[in-house]
Parts: sequence; C-alpha cells; structure tokens
Amino acid sequence: MAVEFGVLVNNLKCEEVDLTEGRGTSYYGCAHHAGDPGCKVNIERPFQFHTGRSDCTEHDAEFPYKATKEEKHPSAQDAGRKTIEYFQTEFPDLTGRDIVALMGAHTMGQPHIDISQIPYQWTSKGGRMFNNDYYRNIVGEDRWFFKAEPHNQCEKIGNAFGEKPKAQWLAHTRMTSVNGGPVFWIHRNHVCPACQLEEALEGMPLALMDWEKDCCHNKPEGTFCRPDRESADMEDDDLNTGCERMRFISGADEIAINAEMGLYKQFEVDDDGVIYGCRGLEIFNTTMRGTKARTVWSVPPGEYGPYEPECEKQTIQHPAGSGEPLYTIFEEFASNQQNFVRDFIVALEKMS
Repeated sequence: MAVEFGVLVNNLKCEEVDLTEGRGTSYYGCAHHAGDPGCKVNIERPFQFHTGRSDCTEHDAEFPYKATKEEKHPSAQDAGRKTIEYFQTEFPDLTGRDIVALMGAHTMGQPHIDISQIPYQWTSKGGRMFNNDYYRNIVGEDRWFFKAEPHNQCEKIGNAFGEKPKAQWLAHTRMTSVNGGPVFWIHRNHVCPACQLEEALEGMPLALMDWEKDCCHNKPEGTFCRPDRESADMEDDDLNTGCERMRFISGADEIAINAEMGLYKQFEVDDDGVIYGCRGLEIFNTTMRGTKARTVWSVPPGEYGPYEPECEKQTIQHPAGSGEPLYTIFEEFASNQQNFVRDFIVALEKMS
C-alpha cells in the first residue's frame, strides 16, 4: 500500500502536478528528476503480498497471530561486512541483489531521532515518493538542492553557473550515546545561496544572511551568484567557504546509516562503534573515545574540514563468486529505475 501510494505521488510529481492544494501533507515533496526521461515509476506486475513473514512459521498456541521466533534486528551502526553476515544468518535465501534492493525502501520515510538517535531524512523532500532517488543519492550523483523553507516550494538551486551541483557524503557523529556515537553519513551540495528565494525567505529562520545577499547581488552577468572560480570547468579549491560552497540542507538534511553506506563504501566499525578504514576517518578514533560531548566530522589528518572520506567502493559479493560486487548493484539501480522496482518486488516477496 505504501509503495503503491509512493508511486502515485512520484508519477504526479514527475508531471509537475500541483499537489499542495487540498490534499494534505501526504502529497508534499519535490521530484528531483521531474521532466527527465524515466522519472515515472512503472510497476510491471502486482505484488504477491502476504501478511506476516516467511521465516516466522511457528506461532503462539493461545495467540496464533504471534510468532514464537525471537526478533533479531541488524545494527544500524555495522558496516557492510557485518550487515551481510546478519542477512546470511537470518535470511539465508536473500542474495546481495535482494539486500541492496530492500535498502531502497529508504527512498520513503525518515529515521526518528528519539528512537535511533539518527536525525533528518534519507531523501530531501522526497520521503513520500517511491523511486530510485535513494540510490542516485548514495552513489553521489550531481543533485539539485531544495531548501527546506518555504516548505511548499521546489526551487532547484545549483552552482554559480546554473548547473546541477556536485555532492559529497561526510561521516558525522554528535556523540549523543555513551560510546560517542552513533555515526551516520550526511549529504551536502556545492551550491550558491538560495538567491531565487531571497524575498520568500524574509522573516523565516533560514532567511539569507547579509553576506549571502552580497553573493546574490554582486555577481557577473549571467551567473546565479558570485563564482569562486573563473569558469564552470574549474574546480573550487575551497569547498567550505565562499559564495559557492558545500552546503547542508539545514532542516531537511539527507542522511545514510552505516549499514547501508557500508554496502556501497568500504569501511569498518569496531565493537565500540568507532568507524575506521578510510583516510578522513582517523579523527573518530580519538574523539569518540573521549568523554566530552561534541560534534565530529570526517577530515583528513592535518586538514581543516569537513571533507568526504576517501573510501574505496564495496567489492563484497554475496553469495561469493556471484560476479556482482555490491557497489555495482547500487550503481545499476541508480542508473536504471525499472531494474530497482523489479528487484525490490522480488526481494519483498521473499520476505513475506
């Protein structure tokens, strides 16, 4: 039901139908790929849906709707290797393709900080749409930036030259737990201030600051804000300052948990929840073992950050020898929405 509703909302958004009047908040959101070929989702066949779970076969004699099997959850903090080990033990019939497809359920909804200590959402303004946006986000595609305010707008914000901006993932912890975690990943885009929304944002918490307004008004003709480089084909040598900079979507940040990011990127997490294994993650080993609460960002040794960790792609194959490293499945689903939808249905039916 949720998937079918998500497909409905996605496809209406792809047609840029205004769903904000008289329909309630269930229809709010922005389609990152409206107008692009393949924006719409097509479910080729109906779900073969059953209540319950295929692995819960024994039931309580007095309350037959209760399974006697004790529930065992995977850890959101584990990296890819341990996540695969969990599925091998609990759901041995699932392949790596099935597991990666099931992760695509995160294209909808969001975590709840009071339950998981993980804030924000998986896809910015996209939590009510079912599509492959989750995968396009995880693999680091260039991505339009939607500012959280005003909540009912879908203004696409790019870089100074009007292009879809580069994006990156940072590892981060706010040290809210006793072991200094939980670590999660947070997304940001290389964009201008929201110059197009300057008037609409006046009086709001996320109104443009004076220096941002200067970036919007004192700029070369034909640009969207004052560039920090001479041309679009040049790299910005300082991603953390300037008019063009890597920005978080304040109030609607996009996140990922270790358990899913570890299926695409190769890193490890020790028994204390400390993330390691890539250049840029070294800082977590010292700070997470301290006692003073603080926020920690990935940053290479000796650098001023934050910066994206330099992690290799996840080459685990499940089952071993399948010829499909996990990272290739993420990239396939990012580039081919229909393959994701097809494989998601198969994987969900295996679980039910």
